Amino acid sequence: MGVKYECKKCDKVFTSKSDYTRHTERKNPCDENKDIKIFINDQVPNVDVSTQILNKINEIIEGNEQMMNIMSEIIQEHKQIVKENKQIVKENKQITIEMKSLKERINKFEDEKKNIKQIEDKETNILNIKPRIIIGK
Repeated sequence: MGVKYECKKCDKVFTSKSDYTRHTERKNPCDENKDIKIFINDQVPNVDVSTQILNKINEIIEGNEQMMNIMSEIIQEHKQIVKENKQIVKENKQITIEMKSLKERINKFEDEKKNIKQIEDKETNILNIKPRIIIGK
């Protein structure tokens, strides 16, 4: 790379010495770069303000990390609750099956009880028959 020439007033850079000389010796001299410097000063925030903004951003990021940790814990708790609920549902299904079986057995028992009662009633009727005495012809 060749030598670079820079105007002290406007910060313009030239690659050849003749262009630089022509620029500095022209009738209408170049303007200082005051507008750009003012613009930059107006646009670039103060270091203190930048630090405050960065601190706020860091606080937000830390808050978000804490929220993510809390959300992760909640999700884990939710998964555990879902797992426990599935187990409870499974147990309830088993209990329901056992209850149906018990109801069927109770119904069979009641039917048998009725049958026994009917048989006892018939036996009682048979035993309560009074013999007729037939006397001579």
